Amino acid sequence: MKFKDAIPLFINYKKDYVGASTMTSYQSVYRNDLVPYFGEMQEITKQEVMNYIRLKSTQGISKSTIKNHIVALKTFFSWGNRSEIFVTKPFKVTYTNGFAEKVEIHPFSADDAKKFVKYCEDNFTFDNFILYIAIFTGLRAGELCGLKWSDVDVKRGVLNVDKIVTRVCNMKSDAEELAILKELGVQKISKKSTEIIIKTPKTPNSIREIPLAPQLLHRFKLLQKISQPENYIATNSIKPTEPTQIRNRLNNLLNSANLPIIRLHDLRHTFATRCISAGIDVKTVSVMLGHSTVMTTLKTYMHTDDDQKIAAFKKLGKKMSW
Repeated sequence: MKFKDAIPLFINYKKDYVGASTMTSYQSVYRNDLVPYFGEMQEITKQEVMNYIRLKSTQGISKSTIKNHIVALKTFFSWGNRSEIFVTKPFKVTYTNGFAEKVEIHPFSADDAKKFVKYCEDNFTFDNFILYIAIFTGLRAGELCGLKWSDVDVKRGVLNVDKIVTRVCNMKSDAEELAILKELGVQKISKKSTEIIIKTPKTPNSIREIPLAPQLLHRFKLLQKISQPENYIATNSIKPTEPTQIRNRLNNLLNSANLPIIRLHDLRHTFATRCISAGIDVKTVSVMLGHSTVMTTLKTYMHTDDDQKIAAFKKLGKKMSW
C-alpha cells in the first residue's frame, strides 16, 4: 500500500475525533508535506523519517513545525497498526536538537505603539477600529473576528470573549455535515471546499472578560449607539470576516502609517509586554490573554526590554557603590 492511499482512510477516521480546525491542520501537513515525500508503506523506516527531518531542517522549517510533522506521522502509524489497515514495525523517532526553541516575539516599541494608536484614532474606519481593539485587549485573530456589539458591556466596562471565527476544510457531505455542526453548536456561514465557522474557544480559559482601557471604552460607548447588537464589530454587519482579512487590514494600516511591518499576533504581544511593563502582575495578564496556564505567560513574556534593562542596571549600580 502506498502512503498516499492510506491517508484518506486515516482522515476519514480522524475527522470524527478532532475539531474542524485541527482536522484542517492535519490535512495540510499530510497533503503538502508528507504525501509528496513518502512512497510505499513498507519502505517507511526510521532512517527514512530521519532523512525527512533533515531535509525539512535544511529548508529552514522551524523546529516546532517539524515536531508537528512527527506527531502527525506517529498518529498515522498508531492508527494503522491498531486498525490493521497496515502493519509496520514500531520505531521511535525523536527530534531533540535544541528543540525547546525560544518563543520569538516582536512587539511594537513604546513609541511605535503610541503612533499606531494615534493613527487609529485619527483615521477611523471599522477596518482600523478592530486593530485598535487588538492592541488594547491582546485578542487573537479569530477572537477579534468573533466579536459582536452585544459582547461589549459599557456599564461594567468589560469585553466578553466567548467565540472565534476560523476557516476550515469542508470534509462532510451536506446532510451529515449539517447534523454534526448542529450537534456541536457550530454556526455554518458559507458552503465551499473551505468554509467559515463560528465556534466556542478550545479551552475554558479562552472564554473570558477583559477590562476596557478608558479610551477604548469611550469609543465603544459612542459607536454602540449607532450599531446593532448582533452585528460583528469587525464588519459592522451580520456577516463576520475571517482572520486572513484582519491580517490584510493590519498590513494596509502599517504601510499607510509608515510603521514597521509586524504580524497581527504581535499586537497581542505588544499588549502583553506593555501590561507587564506597567507593573500588572503576571497572573492577571495570563487571565486577560486567555492562556491555559500562567507558565505559558511566563515562558513567553518574562523578559525585559532595553529600557527596563538600563533602568535595572542603574539601580543596581547605585546599590553596589562602596
